[in-house]
Amino acid sequence: MRNLQSYYQECREMLDIINVPYGRIKEVVVNGRANSRWGSCKRSGQGYVIEINPVLLSEKVEEKALYNTLMHEILHTIDFNDGHGRVWRSWACKVNNEYGLDIKRCDGDKDSTAKKMLEDRRIIKYVIGCPCCGKRYEYQKRSQAVQHPEHYRCGRCGSALELIQG
Repeated sequence: MRNLQSYYQECREMLDIINVPYGRIKEVVVNGRANSRWGSCKRSGQGYVIEINPVLLSEKVEEKALYNTLMHEILHTIDFNDGHGRVWRSWACKVNNEYGLDIKRCDGDKDSTAKKMLEDRRIIKYVIGCPCCGKRYEYQKRSQAVQHPEHYRCGRCGSALELIQG
C-alpha cells in the first residue's frame, strides 16, 4: 500500500517548481466509502479537503493514476468555482506538458487494473431491466427508478422497465 501523504507532498513540490497557485489544503485523506469516483476536492472553511479512493494506493495500480488524480484534485483549489472550466483546464494542460501526466476531466483511460478493482468494490443491490430486449440497469441505492420502475422506459427499445433484483 502506497503512502498517500508522501505522494501528496511530492505533487505539491512539483507544482511549486512551476509556480502553480493552488489553494490551502487542510488535509488529504483516503475515502474508503468512494465506490464510483477516484477523488474529490471539497471546500472546508478557509481551505480544502482532498479525498482519494483507496484503490489508487494499491501497488497493483499504475503510479501515474495516483499522480493524475492527486494533481487533478489539487488543481481544483486554484479556482474552486471554475469546476473543470477554462482556469482548471489551462493549469491541467501546463502540468501535463511539464511532467508528462494525463490529467483529465474524467477518468477516461485510467489503469484497467484500477477500474477492475473499483468495480469489484461496488455492491449492486438493485437491478431493473427491460423484459423485451434484456437491457439491465444496476443501482447501489434505492432510487426512484428502483422504487417505481414502471414509470421509466428502456433506453434501448422504449419498453416499460421492471424490478429484477432487490
